[in-house]
Amino acid sequence: MEEALAAGVSTAYRIGPIRACERLDRISSSVARIATADRTYWLKLVTVTARSLDELEAEAEVATGLAGRGLCVAPAISRRDGRYAGTIELPDGACRALLFDNAPGVEVAAASPEQAEALGALLGRIHATTDVRGAGRRWQIDVDALARRPLHTVRHWLRRVGGVGSRHAERRIAALVALIDEMAALASPPGDALPTGLCHGDVQLENVRFDGAQPTLFDLEWCGTGACAYDLACYWRGRVGLGPADDELPRAEWQALLRGYEQIREIAPAELRAIRALATLRAVWVMALPAAAGSTWGQDWLLDPEYIAAHLAMIDRLSQMARSVGVAR
Repeated sequence: MEEALAAGVSTAYRIGPIRACERLDRISSSVARIATADRTYWLKLVTVTARSLDELEAEAEVATGLAGRGLCVAPAISRRDGRYAGTIELPDGACRALLFDNAPGVEVAAASPEQAEALGALLGRIHATTDVRGAGRRWQIDVDALARRPLHTVRHWLRRVGGVGSRHAERRIAALVALIDEMAALASPPGDALPTGLCHGDVQLENVRFDGAQPTLFDLEWCGTGACAYDLACYWRGRVGLGPADDELPRAEWQALLRGYEQIREIAPAELRAIRALATLRAVWVMALPAAAGSTWGQDWLLDPEYIAAHLAMIDRLSQMARSVGVAR
């Protein structure tokens, strides 16, 4: 498989002789590490979701456009035909793919204050950047896209499956309809609209590498236009909201990230108040991912009582924090 993949990459791209090719299949995607004599690349293979070539092209344009403006984002590599998105011929058929430059550095389980501050500044710069090519063709990150439509898709899929297990799961998540409306109101009360901009869409430590204190973001699969606070909510959810309540290290990391962010862009009080509610809406989106249009990689998980119970518990925990007095400082 690796030899065939290397041959397909060589046919599609002008990157020099390939010395090593290692494919890494993940739960919901597949990537390959491609090494030449002097550079490393990462190939994204679209194997388990339905993403059009235009969606992929826009993702690559956004990443490359940000990198071209001096922001530390791993850019895409153009193909021989001048486009970014295309197909790679594999033994089991053609596969849509994007090739990206390597993000220097290493992945960390927890960011140091210096790393978190630098990441915050990078996010601030991304949110302050306008007129990025491809951004207008990406998804609109709002309550409908994050929660209402995904939840409708899950419930529709469960009804089609039928059976005791699916009916039970559908009943358990039906109560989220009212919660989504509540979180939407908390995130953006009438007359208090949140500032919007280009968002990475999936800010978590798994999607950043640190070279010392310098971060480089990658994997813009979920980039789009939405509330700037959504990117902050993604990070807060993973590092603080779902972490141990008595662990001060993630909270110090979060404070450092906010300090770095506010070096570039001031965070409005309404944005700080919205972070917990946006994190709750993101938790609904994460739960519903296995039923996203064109996805087949995890639909059976939605029939697993443990999967539903775990996600509902996370959603409940975050929503309770969203209802509490105060902001995500």
